[in-house]
Amino acid sequence: MEFPGARAGIDSVGIFAFLTSWNEYALASQLTRSLNSKTMAVGLMDFTSHFTLNWGGMSALAVLMIIPALLLTFLVQKHLIAGLTFGGVKG
Repeated sequence: MEFPGARAGIDSVGIFAFLTSWNEYALASQLTRSLNSKTMAVGLMDFTSHFTLNWGGMSALAVLMIIPALLLTFLVQKHLIAGLTFGGVKG
């Protein structure tokens, strides 16, 4: 059984779920203990110490974290906009 009207909504939910989980910090910081299992969001905290911040390293990792999210957003932009505006279209 196929629901043609649900496709855009399901795509939008999938995009938002990916972006939310990609930036998750609180749960990932509790579940990851070793250096090999750290996510990028948790690794971003390695650039901080008690009195200083390594702004160059933090900025570089932040750019690397943003690249996959931007690529996904640009690749599925038409599906995202269709899902967001689907409920507002009459007819």
